[in-house]
Formats: sequence, structure tokens, C-alpha cells
Amino acid sequence: MGAQQLVLSTMDPNMPPGSPATCGDALLDPVEPRLRGTSLEFVSAANGALVHVVWPRGFSARLVNGVAEVVAPAGDVLAREGEAITGLGGNGSDPFEVCTVGGRSYGPAP
Repeated sequence: MGAQQLVLSTMDPNMPPGSPATCGDALLDPVEPRLRGTSLEFVSAANGALVHVVWPRGFSARLVNGVAEVVAPAGDVLAREGEAITGLGGNGSDPFEVCTVGGRSYGPAP
């Protein structure tokens, strides 16, 4: 069975480099992906509360054998449903716009 594409909230592809969404110093507490219909949402690993996360361009989500996955631009699986994602840096607002993952920058260039 092949992978089914899921909806993942990502940054506007028309956002110019150096826009206000460039990376800040904020770190997001660990979150877990959760399938909701054909979309992937994220909840706090600590308390299950919904966390609004916007991913950098190039990130995607898919459903493989009934398990949702977050996929980095190079095709690596960042996390599967039920696994905590740590090391996300971004703007610190709501929604949390991710620009670094594990110290690797994905945000717009200044």
C-alpha cells in the first residue's frame, strides 16, 4: 500500500526571504503528531493540549500503513504519530512557526 498525502500547515510559499517569520530564539516544548481526518495536528507531549505548529516550506505529512508521519524536505521521517518531536525552534508565538529542527535551520534566509 502506498503513502497517502496528509494536510500539514506550512509557511506561505510566497513569503519573501528575510520576512518577519525568520527564526527567533524560542524553543517549543515537545509535541506529538496526531491524525485528525486527512490532516496532521500537534499536541503537547506533556498534557495533550493542542499546539498550533506551522512548518517550514518543504515539510510534508503522509499516512503509511495507517500511521501518520512528518517528513523533512530531504524525505527523512522526523516523527511518527505518538512519537515526541523535540528540538523545534521558532518564533515563539501562536501559531508557532518552526524554523529550526534539532539545530538545523529551515527558515527563510535573512
